[in-house]
Amino acid sequence: MKKIILTLFLVVICGTASAQYFSLTSSGMVSKADSAKTYVVLEFPEKPQAELFDAAKSYIITAYNSAKDVMSTSETEKISVLAVFVDRGVLINYKYVLTFKDGKIKVDYIVGDMRPEDLSATWKVSLIRPDVMSCGVFDKKGKPLSRQIPTKAGIEAHANNLTRELVDAINGDTTDEDW
Repeated sequence: MKKIILTLFLVVICGTASAQYFSLTSSGMVSKADSAKTYVVLEFPEKPQAELFDAAKSYIITAYNSAKDVMSTSETEKISVLAVFVDRGVLINYKYVLTFKDGKIKVDYIVGDMRPEDLSATWKVSLIRPDVMSCGVFDKKGKPLSRQIPTKAGIEAHANNLTRELVDAINGDTTDEDW
């Protein structure tokens, strides 16, 4: 019996650690489960809208250095985060939008403009590389460019880590009670 419980526990932990919610395409983020959708719906049965909102807001406050500067809210209905992260020397603007209903959170991750971290650099960056003198994640045909910066994997990892950490926070998996 102990072996069965341990095995189930490991399967759940491994499945959660590698959860993939979003996939990046040349037109932006889409759901990994349904590429026709540009959002992901997270299910939390039995959790009311206000509780989900409060837990998500708490997560955002702890996840960002200055949450009040990047977060806007519509009380109990929506949280919107406008922020930047760095991938391989490129500053990537993104918008992370959480919309709440009883038992559900709709998550949108929108990739914004990109620019070199070194502001004196003269090269340009975009989601789709317009020419050979620029950097991009995809070529004009929508094929990922593996040697370009930023990387498809880097942007996906950022979106998926944010979402996985949000799920963990709402489920109470990140509380450090040993202080």
